[in-house]
Amino acid sequence: MKVSLRPLAEGDLGRLAAWRNDPRVHPFFFFDGRIDPERQGAWLDSVRRDETRRFFAVEADGDFAGTLSLDRIDRRHRSAELGNVLVDPDRQGAGIGRRAVELLLALAFESAGLDRVELRVFTDNAAAIRLYEACGFRREGVERGAVVRDDRRRDVLRMAILKGDR
Repeated sequence: MKVSLRPLAEGDLGRLAAWRNDPRVHPFFFFDGRIDPERQGAWLDSVRRDETRRFFAVEADGDFAGTLSLDRIDRRHRSAELGNVLVDPDRQGAGIGRRAVELLLALAFESAGLDRVELRVFTDNAAAIRLYEACGFRREGVERGAVVRDDRRRDVLRMAILKGDR
């Protein structure tokens, strides 16, 4: 399967909203509100104007299959945060997410001149943690009760990878 990254487009927004609202996906995002498809266009415009964010569509064999982003891009410290990692819930487990993260890390380290990419993930998201570890991320610590999600406090694991770790 050929996996590639491209800029997120307006035509992706309907499927993206449906995936984010899917009960198999929704509990693992820090934002606990429902995604309003009517507001997605304005959201994408704001992302495109933000110099500290790069949002990507993931394609698998030419079909839109997911998303991921580099957020909080800090040129001075040559770092960024990996976020919004999402694979179509009907296609999870096929290696799309791992290949997409590897492509994004290559872009971050080889093209964007970054030295560090970090992320935050709920400690109970075992599948995502396995994915990130398989891509070379290391655990750095747990933020106990860091996020209130669905009316309960949830722990967040911090992970990171340095350019030299690859």
